[in-house]
Amino acid sequence: MVAPQFEMLTPDNFSKFQDPILHSEMIYPEPIRSTPDEYAYIINSDGAIALVEIVDSKYIGNTIGCNLTDEEAEEYGIMNDVRGFKTFYIYNLVIENEYHGKGYAHLLLLELIKAAKNKGEDLIVGHFRQNGALKLIKKIGAQEKGVFRNWEDTGEDYVLCLLDLRNINIEEISKILNPCKEQLSPQEQPAISPAPLTNQLPCTSQAQDARA
Repeated sequence: MVAPQFEMLTPDNFSKFQDPILHSEMIYPEPIRSTPDEYAYIINSDGAIALVEIVDSKYIGNTIGCNLTDEEAEEYGIMNDVRGFKTFYIYNLVIENEYHGKGYAHLLLLELIKAAKNKGEDLIVGHFRQNGALKLIKKIGAQEKGVFRNWEDTGEDYVLCLLDLRNINIEEISKILNPCKEQLSPQEQPAISPAPLTNQLPCTSQAQDARA
């Protein structure tokens, strides 16, 4: 595989990636596809992490998220698990279809974990489709915290998972997420839900750091 590069999404460069980002949203059911305004909202939030993955100067995927609010933690039934911790919520992690099964989702997730740890996050949470992505996040230590039936009217059940970053060793996780060590099958594709931002509590500097 060709080694990817990663670029931080910002208000200044979002227009450069807007079209391919919207194209990659087509992998998700229509009710949870995010709009340019929703992406921009998160990118402009304090403490957000937004990354694009690039191979041979071509966009192949992205991940975006920010901090979970107490209100969302209550809504998801995990307040006792995250109380007092800085918790990052993944809205989206997606790879273009032609790059599935080549390990690029592994590397994008690894880059996100590194960025979250560098930012001082304690926990990562997200809603996962029940396929390879759920298996992958659990493989590196994430715990299931609940199942959301018919998530956001998608007709699919999503699993809420929590990954404790405090116990994560980047060197060990890098070995697990090394695509050269174990190639992904077509069934093990990126499937973290891009939770619709308009239906979530807003990312604001008044809500902890800047919410996801």
